[in-house]
Amino acid sequence: MVFPNILELNGFPIGGDKTYIIAEMACAHNGSFEDAKKLIDAAADAKANAVQFQFFEPEALVTMDHSDLDLYKRIQFTKEQWRSLNDYARAKGLDTLTTAYDYPALELAIELELDGVKLNSSDLSNFEMLDLLAKEKIFFTLGAGASTVEEIQEAIDRLTEGGTTNFVLMHGLQSFPTHLDTANIKRVEFLRNSFGIITGYADHTPGGMELGKYIDLLALGMGAKVLEKHITLDRTQKGLDYHSALEPRELKEYVQHIRNAELALGDYSLGGFSQSEIGYRQFQKKQIVAAKELKEGDVLSRENVAFLRTEEGFGLSPMKFPSLENTKIAKAIGKHKLITPDALKK
Repeated sequence: MVFPNILELNGFPIGGDKTYIIAEMACAHNGSFEDAKKLIDAAADAKANAVQFQFFEPEALVTMDHSDLDLYKRIQFTKEQWRSLNDYARAKGLDTLTTAYDYPALELAIELELDGVKLNSSDLSNFEMLDLLAKEKIFFTLGAGASTVEEIQEAIDRLTEGGTTNFVLMHGLQSFPTHLDTANIKRVEFLRNSFGIITGYADHTPGGMELGKYIDLLALGMGAKVLEKHITLDRTQKGLDYHSALEPRELKEYVQHIRNAELALGDYSLGGFSQSEIGYRQFQKKQIVAAKELKEGDVLSRENVAFLRTEEGFGLSPMKFPSLENTKIAKAIGKHKLITPDALKK
């Protein structure tokens, strides 16, 4: 299976030179509808591409005796609240994604026509959710954290057999928070090379760490085309999902760091030089020049040429000299002047 190099989402070319940045709200709203709107405001102000919610149906997510069941019930929003937040985010210019933590949540995301879905690695092997995503053909990110190569390949095979390649493979380990020695950002490149799929990084390193605003630059260098970063209104409140989250001002700085890094990364291929590269070539590259005054009829030899930098422009590369040796001069050339093709007899 050959996967696309670019996936387009609302006109944004995911997989191109610009990184798709997702501000992960998660449950940092702590069940407050107004705080959810404030988190959306912060994502928009930071100029993220998307805000990411979390949809779940408590009874479809955990067992009835699970210690977090009451918490999930307390912070759960209604369908109409999610519809309102979806509309609010879009009005702010954001794409809307959601982590769908169970089958009913995935159905809700489809019903509300969100722009995309995140399938957490907890459901990498959930064939029912994979089949629904394949059927609907919607864009989604597929979490591969703490999964084996065989598990990932099995999920990919299921999706492609179902008729979809409209997804990004995401590396990321969530351990509240993820410590640096377990982040394994090199796995972004491993996943990309192993499966040939556009790859991203879901960062869960400590939000309060100064490096937190910069660490994803490593993921860019590993080829990540999608970045997911948690956001919270105030880490000191230690609400839900605060461990790996940036505060609004920090998220704004983070996005700017990513955009600046993209400028520095530049183009993958050589050629098509920028003006600065052309200037650099002019300053650095040595050319074939006359080592002394040459007159018409003289024969080029290593003794009467030099390989020097010049401010005249571009002439002939020293690499060309072996094939030009013993060629006659067609017109006089002054000392240290460029030897150009039109100055040689054909």
